[in-house]
Amino acid sequence: MSLTGDLGFLSVPKIAGSFSGRLIICGSGRCLWDDLHACTFTPTPTIDTMAIKQAGMHLPFRPTHWAGAHGERFQFMVPLRYEGYYFRGMDNGQRQVHTQKLGVIIHSDKQWPLVDHVWSVPRLIGTSALFGVRVAIALGYEDILLCGVPLDNTGRYYDAPWNKGVDLNMAGMGEWEEFLPVLKGRVRSMSGRTRDLLGGP
Repeated sequence: MSLTGDLGFLSVPKIAGSFSGRLIICGSGRCLWDDLHACTFTPTPTIDTMAIKQAGMHLPFRPTHWAGAHGERFQFMVPLRYEGYYFRGMDNGQRQVHTQKLGVIIHSDKQWPLVDHVWSVPRLIGTSALFGVRVAIALGYEDILLCGVPLDNTGRYYDAPWNKGVDLNMAGMGEWEEFLPVLKGRVRSMSGRTRDLLGGP
């Protein structure tokens, strides 16, 4: 498998190939919490996790990795995790809030504040979840399980119950199919169209 060919990266950071074993990837589908509750292996000190964009703000455990395109958003998302900020005294009666590193490895497609590793791509393909899957494979994980990545227009976990969300939840599967030769046998999904394509646990 070629990281720059099969996975479509122009360049990869030195962290590539540094991990192995199982990984749970947490997307922002409405089914995220149900998928995590039902998945066959759960986050433990020996099973790593990756949050995709907004999911990283609300997971009840600290993920190993946090990934997504639009890396500029991490400077705003990281402080929204409960351990992502600290108060440092008062300034003219105003609280000073400072972002702090979380011990989470942050991956994106371009260099932005708080992004640790840049995975250069010629163009954004598919969703941030697909970007995260490609990064996970390049990192060395052999057994990847998707939770909250149904891509079936059922909405996101932070949408109102009556709102199906934006059409990104109905992203075309053609991009996923393009990478199917490297995904098959390595990646499974708990729900939706990604489960139909990749199989479930």
